[in-house]
Amino acid sequence: MKNVIILHADQQRFDSLSCNGAKIPHTPNIDALAKDGCNFTSHYSSNPVCSPSRASLLTGLTVTGHGVVLNGYPLFDCTKTAHIDEFSLKIAKERNGGSALKEKIPTLADVFAENGYDTALFGKLHLQPTKASKEFGYDESCNNWLDKSHDDWYGPLCGFRHVRLCSQHNTINNQLYHGGHYAKFLYEKHRDVYDALLKKEGVTGRSETKGDIYINRLPKELTTSMWVADEFVNYMEQRDKNKPFFAFVGFPDPHHPFTPSYDYAKNYLDADVQGGKRLSEDQYAKKSTHVRSFIDANSQTEKDIVLAQRYTLAMEKNIDDGVGRIVGYLKENRLYDDTILIFTTDHGDFLGDYGCLYKHTAPLNCLVHTPLIIKPNKGRSLPKEFKNCVANYDVFPTLLEMTGVKSSCYLQGQDIFSENYRCVPYIACYNLDPQDLALAVVDGEYKYTFYPNTGEEELYNVKADPSEMQNLVFEEGFSELKRKMKEMLLLKHASYDTRRYGAHAIW
Repeated sequence: MKNVIILHADQQRFDSLSCNGAKIPHTPNIDALAKDGCNFTSHYSSNPVCSPSRASLLTGLTVTGHGVVLNGYPLFDCTKTAHIDEFSLKIAKERNGGSALKEKIPTLADVFAENGYDTALFGKLHLQPTKASKEFGYDESCNNWLDKSHDDWYGPLCGFRHVRLCSQHNTINNQLYHGGHYAKFLYEKHRDVYDALLKKEGVTGRSETKGDIYINRLPKELTTSMWVADEFVNYMEQRDKNKPFFAFVGFPDPHHPFTPSYDYAKNYLDADVQGGKRLSEDQYAKKSTHVRSFIDANSQTEKDIVLAQRYTLAMEKNIDDGVGRIVGYLKENRLYDDTILIFTTDHGDFLGDYGCLYKHTAPLNCLVHTPLIIKPNKGRSLPKEFKNCVANYDVFPTLLEMTGVKSSCYLQGQDIFSENYRCVPYIACYNLDPQDLALAVVDGEYKYTFYPNTGEEELYNVKADPSEMQNLVFEEGFSELKRKMKEMLLLKHASYDTRRYGAHAIW
């Protein structure tokens, strides 16, 4: 049986990797995985923010299939906080063959565990609200760590038996015992470093206007990315060697705040970065109301954009070193050939596009066009490059086929390497304001977005215009293409919006 590792960054752009055209070479270990495997050049996430995208990757369902529509919405699992009573189960079985009620949405970890794999999680998962009150019973909630009630908790979580959490990002949020096992590690093993971080001692290279762009003095060996890699190695030394393993390695970087370790940042202080890419007045006017509102509220100074771009390079290099630590261990212990490795992320970052930073609940190319690399086990041949569109909810069924693992769980994704595979990624973006609802499809060359509650539309040639500067909806000659893509989008939305999960009882 083949081992499986998902190396998962947080908020890392497609063009951040050297193998995807990054101007400054800084990801040699990730590039080496692409060289040994298949690099997907048109991979799209199902959503531009963390939890919905991660839920799609780990369930094989679209956003409308699993229902995690926004951060703060948990992946459905009533086995911890509720239970379907025996009467409801009895009636459901009599009426519907037992298919009407589901206690949880199975994850990849659940399926691999059922098939004899040991399952382990390191770093950030984010399938549960991280700010929820303790009373909800979510193990990922930071409030479980504030009063140290989770000091002796190491899983299980969403199908993962062995768990080492790093729930937050960088130094700002890993304070006051707030960041899971990683913050606990710093507090107990490196108290001087922990205290210095709380006081922001030694920070430098600050933004003059923003409090989340600066260099910290955290030693490189104590960064979240290296801690995650070290925890993986510790697990490998202690695991049951008679079982194959499935591991999810969730690097919290390069998600903002933009606060890299000086040990990494010092190499990029003068990096020749692009800076901001701003819209003309005409281009801005043709954006949707939802996107224009974000641009208006989040326009950044050129200095801050340049700092954020340089500091992101440092954090990406930090991740690459973590990947190198993991791959090095596998090779030294003759496990590399028997292991399927995947590198991907949940979404991207504006990082200067439209003069903005961070992310947004809109299906913009800089946010949903994301890296995907699959390095197969020895003996399995894959193309060196896959140019056709794929979606992150297709990874689940693809891994089942590559490992030979069987599952009867309901999936909306497809095996990427099947003979009849044809994907037009479907992206669904929700927000608290219904007017912000945005639905999109990508056919490889064009991406069409529809805002149902405002009637606004956007159409871009993402091959010729990857930054989506020119909305073709307003150009002559594109009306028929727009009509076809809108029809395709609405059919996909209707078919994917199954709402199969969520019942705790039969009425």
